[in-house]
Amino acid sequence: MKRLLPTTVCLLVMSSVALEWRRIAAAIGIAALFCSAVLAQEIQHPLSQTGTWDLSLWSSEAVGTSAGSSFGNYLISMGGLRIGRALHGPVGPGPLRGSLEYTFEITPVFIATQPNGAHGGGFSPLGFRWNLRGSQRFQPYFELNGGGMFTTRNIPRGDTSSLNFTADAGTGVTIYRNAHRAVGLGLRFWHLSDAQMGNRNPGVNALEFIVSYHRMKRPS
Repeated sequence: MKRLLPTTVCLLVMSSVALEWRRIAAAIGIAALFCSAVLAQEIQHPLSQTGTWDLSLWSSEAVGTSAGSSFGNYLISMGGLRIGRALHGPVGPGPLRGSLEYTFEITPVFIATQPNGAHGGGFSPLGFRWNLRGSQRFQPYFELNGGGMFTTRNIPRGDTSSLNFTADAGTGVTIYRNAHRAVGLGLRFWHLSDAQMGNRNPGVNALEFIVSYHRMKRPS
């Protein structure tokens, strides 16, 4: 009887340990399933919801060049208003999954501080932004825009034109403060051309750094 006692104790201990391990394994499994379910859910950014309006104020600094000049020869400051509307909810595979937003950009402030001190304004009615899923606070995007610019002097200088067409492509990130407010940081390749309306068309190519403030309104 005394010999059986240690064996019985060992069996009870082993059984208790095995039971605890099963409980731990079950808890890990439940936690894994819960985390998988959470990660599988779409992050509901405002711009991922069809019909959301995106009203933003933006300011930018562009550094560029024209044909025959060195990079940095052109310094341009711009600012304006952008109106956007989400066209649909998230679609697409994997990391490219996102939602499409139409944007209309108004640029009342255009100042070419270098080389010729021209100023003017314009607009970009053809704008599209692809808003990726991102994380809870950060939503990356890609964008394309096209429009026109009117200036007080010919840009570039010389026998060109004061009416030019613009096109840009870029990327950036929207940083949410809450469901209705956000700030944005972006980088665009910006191109200006008179499309042969002047006798010369050297154009301007620039890198544009953008900061923006957003107010968003979800559909009711």
